[in-house]
Amino acid sequence: MLVIVTALLLFACGRGHMGGMGPMGGHRMGMMGGVPGDYGGRRSPLPPTAENLRTGSVLYRSHCAVCHGEQGRGDGPAAAGMNPRPADLRRALSMPMVRDDYLFRVISEGRQGNGGGMPGFGSVLDETARWQLVGYLRRL
Repeated sequence: MLVIVTALLLFACGRGHMGGMGPMGGHRMGMMGGVPGDYGGRRSPLPPTAENLRTGSVLYRSHCAVCHGEQGRGDGPAAAGMNPRPADLRRALSMPMVRDDYLFRVISEGRQGNGGGMPGFGSVLDETARWQLVGYLRRL
């Protein structure tokens, strides 16, 4: 999930940023502000079939794991040199405000700010692939 470093830089806010709100502060602020534009209110159209989850797993390993780690803990091989560190996706995904529309937007457009950033994959992965990633992330 080198790419999802990407998205899941969504969740890559480092300690001490956002006025001492902790590592997830920037994401909390973004989620509380709502998901803008065409992304707002969207839910995954894909069922969590074995095929969709398997494809999501392959996509995660090839685009996201390099930063977010195999288990989504933000400890991938590239994470050591990053400031802020990649988000711990398992922690982020446990927050009830992390809805499908937010995940899809971050995967699609990336997450910038607080001295770091995650690339967006909207130009790299088609819509189905991005929803497959959302489905896989829900099972981390």
